[in-house]
Amino acid sequence: LESLSDQNYPLVNSYLGNVYLDLKDTLNAIEFFRRASLVKDPHQAESAENLIGLLNAQNDEKELLSLLAQDNYKNFFSYQLASKLYFKYN
Repeated sequence: LESLSDQNYPLVNSYLGNVYLDLKDTLNAIEFFRRASLVKDPHQAESAENLIGLLNAQNDEKELLSLLAQDNYKNFFSYQLASKLYFKYN
């Protein structure tokens, strides 16, 4: 499945992210949700929210700040998380 994910079947990224999340494999879940969140499809919003949630659970504020600075991710941050990061680092 992983070999299919970036070629002709971008939805596979979202599905693999969910599979890895169910398996408690956070690193792979993050990677596949990251890939899925870059593709405009019906699962983009869910994948971006899952990515942000996992990074937040890991307290990866550096990566969260990086995503918050990107236009394609801004809408997927909760107001509380965006405010927390903004006031902590500005």
